[in-house]
Amino acid sequence: MSGAQHGYVDPSSTDKGAADETDEVDLQVLCLTGEGVTLSVSRSMLGSDLRRLVSEKLSCKPGAKLVVHHVNGKLTLNETLGGQGIVGKTAMLSCTYIPTD
Repeated sequence: MSGAQHGYVDPSSTDKGAADETDEVDLQVLCLTGEGVTLSVSRSMLGSDLRRLVSEKLSCKPGAKLVVHHVNGKLTLNETLGGQGIVGKTAMLSCTYIPTD
């Protein structure tokens, strides 16, 4: 499978004109608990804003913090989604809850 099918495209290999047509990306965020949410957001959104939005949509787990993952790592909170390689029209992310204790 190509990386583009998972919402990751190497920014250096994209057609810059096509990438600028729209700033929106459709995200499907799935948790290991079976919960999930589909969102349409801007690629210029920060990772922290996405985590907050997903947290608002999913049920809260007492004593746990939501962590959102893209490809093989945690979403960087202070970087835009586009800066983290989420540049396609759609992307799939995962999320888990980690203990805060």
